[in-house]
Parts: sequence; structure tokens; C-alpha cells
Amino acid sequence: MKQKSAVWRALLYRETRIVMRSPQVLMFILLPILYAVIYNMIGQQMFTAVQVCISMALSICGVFVEALLIVAEKETNEWRTLNRAGVSLLTLLGCKTVVTVTISLLTVLTCSLITGYNFLQVVQLLIVLLPVLGAFISVGVIVGLTYNSMEEIVLTKLLPTLLIMVLVILPVLIPLQNNIWLLAWYKHYPTGILSAAMNVVAEKGSFGILAALALKACLWMVVVGGAGYGLVWRKQGR
Repeated sequence: MKQKSAVWRALLYRETRIVMRSPQVLMFILLPILYAVIYNMIGQQMFTAVQVCISMALSICGVFVEALLIVAEKETNEWRTLNRAGVSLLTLLGCKTVVTVTISLLTVLTCSLITGYNFLQVVQLLIVLLPVLGAFISVGVIVGLTYNSMEEIVLTKLLPTLLIMVLVILPVLIPLQNNIWLLAWYKHYPTGILSAAMNVVAEKGSFGILAALALKACLWMVVVGGAGYGLVWRKQGR
């Protein structure tokens, strides 16, 4: 047990160093915060702006920070070195996920403070926020394990880039549109579920509605997480 704790501490320290040294990771962390600052500077205090900032923090940090942490490991070939040293892939990904969750939640809290969103409401949202974040992190795991660098995704893999745009970035902006068809589709998407939960909390709705939304978010997490775990299992078996 002590040996496992020591391994986790060492890995968490390594992941923190990777985050601090990677300008790409810092860029993705700062992007939603920058949007929150811009909304605040132009006096955009509407509730939709808060939803966009928090959704952006979850989706961008969840997907891209997780993917970059994995890719950074693969680019330095430390991935295989750690595997040969007896560190399982699940342990390594677990440490990266802990760091990603911490970063994402801190980013959400920062955006909430900047936009003036109530901290207590953020706490109430955790029942929905965490499974939504889990779904996005699972996407990040799939992206990170599939490709060897973010440049490979952006420059040479057009289809994955388009999928990321469709699944992560565009849905964040949908609440700003007045298209009924888009909004009808958006409410079933993780960030749409989160937006609905934010409305429930703001209107002091029943916990039952919040629990139902959390269940939908968990379904997303299970489906996407299952795909991610399947890929991890394949990689571990090699």
C-alpha cells in the first residue's frame, strides 16, 4: 500500500510539472477564463454567458488537457519506460485524470468568480458537473491514446479535428443561437444537460429533476467511458 501511494505521489508530481511546463496545456486552461474576462469587461452578465464559460471550461479542459497530458508522455517515450517499470496504464491514466479533474474544477470556479456566478450553486451542480466532465475526459483519453501528438491531429487528421469541433466546441456556442432545431438537439448533449441543470439550480427546482439530469450525464459518461476503457484495454494488452 505504501509503495502504491509513493507511486501515485510521484506520478501526480510529474503530471503537475508537465502542466506547468506545457504552454499548450496552459493555453487551454486560460481560454475559458479569457472568455469569462471578456464577457465581464463588456458587461455581458446574462445567464447564458455564464453557461457558455462553464461549459467551455469543462469541455476544453476535459478533452484537450487530458489528451495533451497523454500525448506529452508518449512524445518523450516515458510511456513505455513506466510500463516496463511496472506502472500500469490504468494507474498512469488515473493520475492524469486526477490532475485534469482538479484543473477543470479550478477553472470552473475561476470562471464562476469572474462572471459572478454563485459558488453555492456550483456546489449544487457537482452531481451533474462531474459525470459531464467524466464524459469529456473519456473523449480526451481516446484522443490521447489514438494519436502521438496534437500536431498530428490538427495538421494531418482532418476528420478527428472536425469531430472534435462538432462534439466539443460547437455545442458550447449553441445556447447563444436562437435556432429551435439546434437547441432541441443540444439539450441531450452533455453541455446541454449541464445548462439545464444550471437552470434548475437557478430556479430552485426540485432535486428529482437534477437527479434525472445527472442520470443522463452518467449515461454519456458510461458510453464514452466504455469506449475509452476498451481502447485502454487494447493498449494494455499489447
